[in-house]
Amino acid sequence: MKFSSFCIAVVFCTSTGARAEVDDCMTGTWIAATDHLKAFYQRLQPAAPVTDVDGKTVMTIAPDGSGTGSISDFVIGQQVGNQRMTNTGQGRFAFNVDTEGDRYTIEFTEFALNIKAHMHGGPEPKLMAEVDQNLADLPSRTASGQYTCTEGSLTLADDRPDSSPFPNWHR
Repeated sequence: MKFSSFCIAVVFCTSTGARAEVDDCMTGTWIAATDHLKAFYQRLQPAAPVTDVDGKTVMTIAPDGSGTGSISDFVIGQQVGNQRMTNTGQGRFAFNVDTEGDRYTIEFTEFALNIKAHMHGGPEPKLMAEVDQNLADLPSRTASGQYTCTEGSLTLADDRPDSSPFPNWHR
């Protein structure tokens, strides 16, 4: 898996400058839905079958539109020939979100992600690569689109749907 693709897949790569206008429904803590991620990652790497995806991505949005988030224990399993490969990720991010009507805009203000790729073909997993990504490594620091929000769910439909792996969030 390309590491730049891992960034896109781990975090919804969206955000804008600090704003004071955010829908009250969006404030609070949200957990990313992950049930669709196996298909998302398979589109990014069609040559290596994705066998499993697990982990947790959480974000908290304050009433002023500032937000923080974390990526923990994230694992993407793939079959590469007769070996299993895992890409793992741990990180954090910060952003500002603005809403107007049913539209949102987000801008990242901080991003840090550690990615490790391991091959599991022998008695012990072998570390193949380790990469640290930061804000400058993101393909885009901003995103926008349409959103819907209820007490228990938040959907962020990015204008570039293939760039956002986490469109669905729940409390």
